[in-house]
Amino acid sequence: MKNKDLIPSEKYQVDEDQDVWSNLPPELLSLISSNLFAGDKAIFYAICKKWRSIRITPQRPLPSPFDHDADFSFPWLFRLLKGNTDRGQFFYPIHNYTCELDLPAEVLGAEIRFSKYGWLLMTRDELHPFLFNPLTKEIIELPELPPLEWLHSMFFTSPPSPDCLVLEIEGRFYSVSIFVHKLGEGSWEMHNFSCHVQFRLSVCNPILYRELYYCLDAKGNLKVFDLKDIKNSWDTYKMAFPSCHIKSIVQAYLVENEEELLAILITKDD
Repeated sequence: MKNKDLIPSEKYQVDEDQDVWSNLPPELLSLISSNLFAGDKAIFYAICKKWRSIRITPQRPLPSPFDHDADFSFPWLFRLLKGNTDRGQFFYPIHNYTCELDLPAEVLGAEIRFSKYGWLLMTRDELHPFLFNPLTKEIIELPELPPLEWLHSMFFTSPPSPDCLVLEIEGRFYSVSIFVHKLGEGSWEMHNFSCHVQFRLSVCNPILYRELYYCLDAKGNLKVFDLKDIKNSWDTYKMAFPSCHIKSIVQAYLVENEEELLAILITKDD
């Protein structure tokens, strides 16, 4: 007998793999099917003849962010519907599913500035900020901001609590203004200072990384500061981005991945 006769052919190997999947116990296949939604279930029944013969299980109810046992292991995205200002929409990307909700009158016409921990930081007329939870519809009003001359960024440091800080950053040329509000207090603490590198805010919100806050300016340079000593800790790390790419950036994000700080830049060509 030749050695090659002992080696299974590629076709035999493929057939054997298919047999493994088609011979799964019906009880297991039924359990898998019961946890699938419409699109995934259609793919499931297209695998093979045996899988198509599995008894169709009752349709799993679509998820809702308002359920007490809702799955938040994946993010629910939220937006204000254009042209219908009294409605908001949740989007669950895992199942391409949306659901809408009515918005309180206090939210109508407001703009979303930042979101995290299930809360939105919003402003009315740029000077009247507030926190809004779209699930509970709870609203926390914040003190009025002073008139702002330049593009600014806003964020908060933790879920609403006595330790939560809300920050507003305004920057233009060599001048920086940072306003800090401790939740529950009646005013903003203002920090004005000059920087040695021109600073113009981008659309990128700051991120906390290793106990320091980082943000990108409009030229792609990285700004860093410590909330404990904002004025003296402010620093700039110049980034070598091609000018053609900088001019085409429409969205920018800072994210932490495997203990590294990464910048995600979306250009007009993407």
